Amino acid sequence: MKHVIRPLPLLGAFVALGAALVLWRDGSAPWWVVPAGVIGPDLSFLAAIGAADPGNGLMPSRVVRPYNLVHHPGGPLALAVVSLVVGSPALLAFPAAWGSHLLWDRGVGYGMRARDGSIMAPRGRTGRGVHPGPSPAPPPARGA
Repeated sequence: MKHVIRPLPLLGAFVALGAALVLWRDGSAPWWVVPAGVIGPDLSFLAAIGAADPGNGLMPSRVVRPYNLVHHPGGPLALAVVSLVVGSPALLAFPAAWGSHLLWDRGVGYGMRARDGSIMAPRGRTGRGVHPGPSPAPPPARGA
């Protein structure tokens, strides 16, 4: 799969990470909150321990559900709303860091995964997953 760099999500990732770092720096959040938000979502790959490698860059099927759960934007958005409602800057640092991870992934071409472990096309443009392996040969030209 050809990874397309998307500048807007990458910019959002840096802004969200900056917000998390500001909240940490001013003492509102403990030191571990930012690394947990940035690295935490990829710990879902631990579910792949012992799973057979499906090859071609696909994710093992048993990892897809936990991966999609922690890579869905609804999680950090809901937690951010809760932190704003209860007035907790310390709690806001975590969803900001978590959101920066998700935005970074989207910015470099990763997204949610289909059941077969392939990367789903952004914004649901197709119902088929995008396999990260070699690109298939282009279709023959019409009239040739």
